[in-house]
Amino acid sequence: MRGASDTSRLQTPQKVDRAPHDTSGASGTSGTRVLLAAAGAYLVLGIGLWWQVWSTQPTVVTTCGCGDAARFLWFFRWQAFALAHGHSSVWIDCLEPDKRSVFPLLEEIRGRVGEVKAQWMLKQRNAVMFPNLQIADQIVPQLRVFRPIEVGLTELRSFVLAPIGE
Repeated sequence: MRGASDTSRLQTPQKVDRAPHDTSGASGTSGTRVLLAAAGAYLVLGIGLWWQVWSTQPTVVTTCGCGDAARFLWFFRWQAFALAHGHSSVWIDCLEPDKRSVFPLLEEIRGRVGEVKAQWMLKQRNAVMFPNLQIADQIVPQLRVFRPIEVGLTELRSFVLAPIGE
């Protein structure tokens, strides 16, 4: 019978001395070394390209002096705070400090209160007390009161604050 003789001719599987997923060879270690070298190279390149930003004040440095980013970078120097219940506060370095009402007296003010407080007087400040009060201190300090009259109609009253006689 042919079937009996065919089964005797089948080959038996051979034993393998190592596991099929052996990672102890040199190929696994060299792949890890290549990945670590590439990551290190990118890290060094990144630090080299961005060092001028990290080592100085990041709100005054651009990678190039071109375009909108360089022109509007002063915006990022705003120090804004969102307070509870819709209230907020923001202050910023004045773009034109010579237009502030205290500017002509700045040297005298520095002598009386010191440099830090004198510089604070040159900042623009804005505070909003939700829902209807704004204290704006741009060129001249103002108090703004919003009063809803009806849907689509709001009254705005603005009071300029200044020393008597100014």
